[in-house]
Amino acid sequence: MSEPRPVARRRSAAFSLLLAVILMAWPSSAHPAAAADPDWSERAPSPTRSGEVKGTGGPAESQPTGRLMVRYAEGTSEAGRERVRESAGLELVADVALSDTELVEPSGAVAQAITRLDAQAAIEFVEPEYRRAQAAGPTGEPLFGEEWALHNTGQTIGGFTGVPDVDMNVPEAWAITTGSPGLIVAVLDDGVDFSHPDLAGRSWVNADEIAGNLIDDDLNGYVDDTNGWDFCNNDNTVHEGIASHGTHVAGSIAASGNGVGIAGVAPTVQIMAVKFISDDPLCSTDQQAINAIAYAAANGAKIINASWGGYDVSASLRAAIESVPDVLVVAAAGNNNIDNDLTPLYPASYDLSNILSVASVHNEGYLSGFTNFGFESVDLSAPGEDILSSVVGGGWAYNSGTSMSAALASGVAALAASAKPGLLGDAAALRLHLIATAKALPSTLGWIASPRLLDARAAVVSRPDIRRLSGANRYATAAAISAATFTPHVQYLFIATGLNFPDALAGGALAAQLGNPLLLVQTNSIPPATLAEVQRLQPEEIYVLGSSGVVSESVAIQL
Repeated sequence: MSEPRPVARRRSAAFSLLLAVILMAWPSSAHPAAAADPDWSERAPSPTRSGEVKGTGGPAESQPTGRLMVRYAEGTSEAGRERVRESAGLELVADVALSDTELVEPSGAVAQAITRLDAQAAIEFVEPEYRRAQAAGPTGEPLFGEEWALHNTGQTIGGFTGVPDVDMNVPEAWAITTGSPGLIVAVLDDGVDFSHPDLAGRSWVNADEIAGNLIDDDLNGYVDDTNGWDFCNNDNTVHEGIASHGTHVAGSIAASGNGVGIAGVAPTVQIMAVKFISDDPLCSTDQQAINAIAYAAANGAKIINASWGGYDVSASLRAAIESVPDVLVVAAAGNNNIDNDLTPLYPASYDLSNILSVASVHNEGYLSGFTNFGFESVDLSAPGEDILSSVVGGGWAYNSGTSMSAALASGVAALAASAKPGLLGDAAALRLHLIATAKALPSTLGWIASPRLLDARAAVVSRPDIRRLSGANRYATAAAISAATFTPHVQYLFIATGLNFPDALAGGALAAQLGNPLLLVQTNSIPPATLAEVQRLQPEEIYVLGSSGVVSESVAIQL
């Protein structure tokens, strides 16, 4: 019997290279099928938009700091302020040059802190603190409003309206860093077109090589490798023809904040173009991939983007990645909507501490209909549908696939390593940090190892956010946990007694496995907080745990 799976309600024609050795392509009969096909309800695709897309220009938006400005009622004593802060879980950050006002930081969610404070008589007003910005910089890019993966305001992309905050909190991270100019991300792909206006100046430059003198100045075995190397044709041409996959990937990682087009996640890092993929039957080989990995590592790249893969295992490719433990390899999970635990895709499925395997989600917060998954083999998720980025010819296009997810994840990794230099060169620690600081995405529970979405802001702050979910009593706490985690119209709701906890503990495992909430009741009555949450959730089915001796029939009827 198959387990319930969150409905994706999505589609997408995955943008990929249709090569024998890579599998960044729409599912086809040429690839192995999963043991059991998941129950996906898909919607029709919208046309892919290419060329220069008109977006939302204008000044940069103010960005919240996660702190609050609190104005107390006149005459509130310091002891009174302390009581307010303690009851609402606030930490005093600083006084403000405004009477009766102070800056505080909530221990939990900002919205919950505001709700608690609004209910207190000692508070005149409370509001979020924002970081103001000039009408320039990355968020001033003409097409930034189309980049839902970085900042999802609920904008409509490709005919689909997003859910606000289903994004990677990238502008908030930019308040801390846009990426170290010395950090190198290697894009192992079909080349990068650095003549694109959004990629101009983003290319890694080999300072030990003199361009055009036909001499291997740095004695690394590659003549005039000033910006990278083409392992397919064994020359220094890092892009040719109309191949756009690597250019799209590079734009997602590091497109410049130059007032043109889009902004990459880490717009001030360097891109090393390492080409080995091509439709030439002599290219895209394991040997070329292995040489490309060794080249990238030897020349200073600490992050490798691998938006490619194959279902045939290679011990040599695994050994190549294992031999560079200081380099994080960010790998696409694949686009065949199958379980990588059963049918592994490589390199994403190698069990190595320096590989981060990434699945795709869309702008409503569900796994994409095309994405591979794996409870053990896929680490987490990142946006991967309707991703706008640079393409050959100086334009921009929307494309979809776990290739895009991996690229955006590489950008977040670059921001984290820039903000926390101690992670640079410790790929295992960087990988774990990205997973630990990602934000919860319950719709992916049970389908990937960590049911989370990459969070750039949390990855660059000095410590992860510590959130407290609590209520006035055990019933209200259970309701608060549910309200913070689940949206209305859940499939299942589990009800257990709150007078003692064996039933709730036993049912908690089932609720977690199915990704649905559990609430507490008394034997003969439903606490107000529980009833309000039941009404908000509007479940399709309710399961009462335990006999009528612990949860009476009258309570069951009221539900």
